[in-house]
Amino acid sequence: MPLKTITAYNVRYGDCFLLEFINDNKSSFVLLDCGYRTGEKTDDKESEKTPDWEKIAYDIINKLEIKTCKTIDFMLTHLHEDHYNGFETVYDVLNNNGISLSNFFTAADFGNGSFSTIFSSISSFKNYIK
Repeated sequence: MPLKTITAYNVRYGDCFLLEFINDNKSSFVLLDCGYRTGEKTDDKESEKTPDWEKIAYDIINKLEIKTCKTIDFMLTHLHEDHYNGFETVYDVLNNNGISLSNFFTAADFGNGSFSTIFSSISSFKNYIK
């Protein structure tokens, strides 16, 4: 499936990307990571603010609605808090607006082993593990 667009969200010191893939003129979306490093001290006071996860979620909803897409996949590259601590808020907003999570992947799912056991012990992920 060819990658069509990448949207990088400003989450200060962290990662949150929305990937759009296209296949047979139909779009599908993957949210790649969704977090930021808390307590990061810099000279730039703006970078210390918590990202507006709800605003990011509504931007994602708008992008999906334009393509009449009602599902999204989530991929976590690795188990560091600055890659997942915004996920629960974004998921809740998406879910409350009719967007469902169809798949939850980790980079380990494509390599040796799986993080599912670790994820199941983290309260934020308990509801999302299949």
